[in-house]
Amino acid sequence: MLKTYHFKNMRTGDEVQVGKFSYLWALMFGPAYVVFKAGPSCVVRSVVLSVACFGFLFMLLVNLNRVPGSIQPVVLILGVLGVLVIHSLQTVSLIVKYYRKQRRWSVKLD
Repeated sequence: MLKTYHFKNMRTGDEVQVGKFSYLWALMFGPAYVVFKAGPSCVVRSVVLSVACFGFLFMLLVNLNRVPGSIQPVVLILGVLGVLVIHSLQTVSLIVKYYRKQRRWSVKLD
């Protein structure tokens, strides 16, 4: 699920790695991490993704009272963890797409 990507520019020999900890950094810092790894060209999509995930978390919390009280903690924990994992995976996906399509670097999976 958490793949490690190695990007290489064949002309200059530059290399960039997106590994397991990148998913954690993407989860915690979102758009700031995208700016650090991929540059400002992808930041708008990352901000939209972060706002959408925040909106989903907000709606989850607002509507939590509609869930029976006995399973509210389970729904809350699984819902929050699910949104955070989706946010992390999609943020790393933005970075991978940037290196593949815009920079046209070669990609190697580990």
